Amino acid sequence: MMPGTDMGSIHVTEERRRAELQQKFGTAAQRAEAILTLRRGRIAAGHAALSCNTRSQNKTIMRMWFEYFQLVRLDPAEFGVVKEDAQPKPFQLMFEDGHLADFAVYVTENRRKKGAATNTGNTPASYVSHVRTYYEFRLDPPRRVGGTGASEARDGLGHALWRCLKGLRKRNPSNPAKNKKASVLRSHLVTVRELLDVRDPFNAMVRAFMCTAWQGGRRSGELVRSKSRKRA
Repeated sequence: MMPGTDMGSIHVTEERRRAELQQKFGTAAQRAEAILTLRRGRIAAGHAALSCNTRSQNKTIMRMWFEYFQLVRLDPAEFGVVKEDAQPKPFQLMFEDGHLADFAVYVTENRRKKGAATNTGNTPASYVSHVRTYYEFRLDPPRRVGGTGASEARDGLGHALWRCLKGLRKRNPSNPAKNKKASVLRSHLVTVRELLDVRDPFNAMVRAFMCTAWQGGRRSGELVRSKSRKRA
């Protein structure tokens, strides 16, 4: 206690402060209203963090989301809603997971650019992310729909959605030629054979390894035991 401090004045100050808090948050309704104000402020702050381009893109994406809900005859305003401030039930998480996966396919199949057969596989991933953000801002309590965490993937996507997004990226790559590997031909092996002196044990091993991989259609990692593997 600082010199000259009066214990009585401190007690009076604490009593006054408790009385003020009791008057401000004394009832359940007052506390609920204060918490709601905080949540609304968090949502407003989240919106402020988004760029103008992101908010503009959200409008386009959500139009397609509402279009999908028109197709399946569901109310988008009820999607993700949890009653009585409780945790979502497993069947609701499965419901959200399934519809987000279906929406991802819907985005891919309904192209928005002329001349393209489908949208690229990266497009639905972006659209789903925007949809989840949209609901996070509007649900009370805030949460990202479809986030079961069951897949152990980043952001805790559900199994159906995670597998679907991964498959769509493979089926509809942004640049089909970018990741396509050139074939290893017999002529390549012949050329390598001419460069190797197979009288050397190491070169002979390299030659045998390449031929085995080529004949079996295997990658090098499929023929080499991992360093982390322990002896039985």
